[in-house]
Amino acid sequence: MDNTLYNRYAFALLSVAKEENKVEEYRLNLKEIYKAINDNPTFIKLLSATNIKKSERYLIIEKVFSKYDLNIINYLKVILKNNRSYYLTKIIKETIYRFDDYLNIEQGKLVSATKLSDEQITKIEKALEKALSKRIELKIIIDESLIGGFKVYLKNDVYDASILRKVHNLKKKLLNVKEG
Repeated sequence: MDNTLYNRYAFALLSVAKEENKVEEYRLNLKEIYKAINDNPTFIKLLSATNIKKSERYLIIEKVFSKYDLNIINYLKVILKNNRSYYLTKIIKETIYRFDDYLNIEQGKLVSATKLSDEQITKIEKALEKALSKRIELKIIIDESLIGGFKVYLKNDVYDASILRKVHNLKKKLLNVKEG
């Protein structure tokens, strides 16, 4: 299935969210739902099961996601009604992207050799926000193979402040000095 279909669902819910003035709230709800569904892959199988009546699957959605706005629940039901529950995580992910675009948010990954403090993470996010004029949200990943420092992966960019990168740059400078 291509992104055009995912986008239709995304823009439909975004339109409703704008009308209701709940774009930020719906975005946060969708992120929670995405994580819950992604953490429980059998849930998609349950929603896709053709041996369970759609009405029963609607009830499952209503019960599992009862704390969310009715428009979010109806969004999930429409996906189910159109036999797209197998693609639910992809549709929700695309919807979150559309909400992020609307709110000028960029999500990325901060990969570091060691655990960073909240203050360090905030400092990195603020520096990126200032440079990019966007709100930045980073998922934190520890990768001891970096030796030290960190890398930030955003949609179109990689910011490399790792020790390995610094050693590589130093080596390059030293080799250029020797040759010159």
